[in-house]
Amino acid sequence: MNAILIIAHAPLAHALRQCALHVFPDCGAHVAAIDVQPNMPPEETLATARIAIDQLMRSGALTGVLVLTGVLGDFAVPGLLNQIAFSLIGLRVGLSFTVGTVKLLGRLTLPVLGMIAFLLVASFGLAAVLAATTPATLLDAYLATTPGGLYAVLAVAFGAGANTTFIAAVQTLRVIAMVLLAPLAVRLMLSRRDGRRRSRTPPSARART
Repeated sequence: MNAILIIAHAPLAHALRQCALHVFPDCGAHVAAIDVQPNMPPEETLATARIAIDQLMRSGALTGVLVLTGVLGDFAVPGLLNQIAFSLIGLRVGLSFTVGTVKLLGRLTLPVLGMIAFLLVASFGLAAVLAATTPATLLDAYLATTPGGLYAVLAVAFGAGANTTFIAAVQTLRVIAMVLLAPLAVRLMLSRRDGRRRSRTPPSARART
């Protein structure tokens, strides 16, 4: 069995660990996290990681430790691979527009434009708050809070020279939050709909049922 060590800027590492344990509560002993504080030297982070790896290896019958981080060594994706990957992303986005999609958008032009404008303003407001409370720039914060496909947002972030690591982390947390909250939201909407239906049903009809 393998263990997982998450290393990220504070408080992201422990937040990701809590998300993982929410889904797999029995794996707490095999998942560790290290929050890297601002201006923390890489040498200190590396030493802390080695201690954490040693502790994980001693915690049970483990065959290895998977380290999720980018601070233990320099790594860069080859430029050609970057271009191929983002070209495939653009191709995938472009091919998703069919004749039926264009016709549907034509009938819903005004509502779609209104919703887009609302999402742009709402995202900018969230980005302003995030930029004011964290070291992130306004561009990074805006792309991190922009709703939509993660692959498309990362492509835009890469082209704009933004902090793709920060943006991917926040977008991933957004997706995880949506997955966790969506069932609760649907259940709440269904219960309200059933409540309205029961309130509209005449007492005589309810008595017969």
